[in-house]
Amino acid sequence: MQRGGTWVLSLTASTLFLWAIWIVCRRPMLVVLGVVEHWQPTNKYMCEACNHWMPDTQEARRKHESTKRHIRLAEKAADRRERSAFEEEESGRLKRLEKAEEAHQEYLQKQDESIYYVIIIIKI
Repeated sequence: MQRGGTWVLSLTASTLFLWAIWIVCRRPMLVVLGVVEHWQPTNKYMCEACNHWMPDTQEARRKHESTKRHIRLAEKAADRRERSAFEEEESGRLKRLEKAEEAHQEYLQKQDESIYYVIIIIKI
């Protein structure tokens, strides 16, 4: 505000304090006060067993992994993985057996045809 050619500032104590900090530090007030100037996303981690999102820190993971819910769901997930691996192995075995059976049937059919031709040739 200007009065009679001179500038008069009306400042409160808190405003003076912030200006003093800014002048001393030569940095913006937001940085001095610990406020981030722009939003920065924090990294997140998703526990696949629980389908639970948490901060990506060792402490958060350790706390989450020690909960009863996580332990129960992790055991269920491990059982599911074992079961699916066993089912895949069994389906692979069944496919191999089916292929072997088809090959054996083709072999038997060829053997039957060759015997039939031999019998025809002998009769003539």
